[in-house]
Amino acid sequence: MWNELGVFYLQVTMNMDFNKDTKEVEKLWKSSYSCISDGLDVFKKTGNTVNQALLLANLGRLMLKCAHAYGMQCPQKGEEVCLQHERIWEYSQREKLYYSKSVDYYLDAKQVLMYEMCVPITTTLIHSILF
Repeated sequence: MWNELGVFYLQVTMNMDFNKDTKEVEKLWKSSYSCISDGLDVFKKTGNTVNQALLLANLGRLMLKCAHAYGMQCPQKGEEVCLQHERIWEYSQREKLYYSKSVDYYLDAKQVLMYEMCVPITTTLIHSILF
């Protein structure tokens, strides 16, 4: 349930204009993050690693969306990139932060899945050696 609600909030923001509705979009991002994080906590407590990986990937997607939105702002005006101002191809501190968080969440998701793949194999090997 938490994941679906978090993804819903994320989808709503994708149809909004970040430059016009900045505060509302940021509020929805926070709601999305909160919902997905709550779902992640539930799956950690129950040991459901596959769904943990799904929620971590969704958090990565959310961070990527945040980075993209902040990257589309014109450095001089705080508006969408326009033809009058060339994009300075250096990431802002905010963009760097969100891209970094995105990569971290995706790597965490990968790690959780790798663990899921290794544990049954290890358990099977130990069982076959001992018995």
